[in-house]
Amino acid sequence: SPVYEDTILYVRLIRELLSKCANDYRDRYELASKRVDDMRMAVNLLIALRRIAMVMNDSEESENIRKKALAWKTKMESDEKKGISK
Repeated sequence: SPVYEDTILYVRLIRELLSKCANDYRDRYELASKRVDDMRMAVNLLIALRRIAMVMNDSEESENIRKKALAWKTKMESDEKKGISK
């Protein structure tokens, strides 16, 4: 396909931006806000990144992202129970 290389570049850019945004939301949660919606957004962005990895047939990356999202969600729920988050 004549647009193959462009498509690959766009997919890489999307994956990179999703990962960066997820990390930024988590950092904002950890360092500043402690708002649950920030961490939820981070987890949702990771889920979107995982879906892309699954479509691209990258099962190892998909599994790593799943574990990361699960850890973040567990942290958020733990903070909610402790009363740390808002």
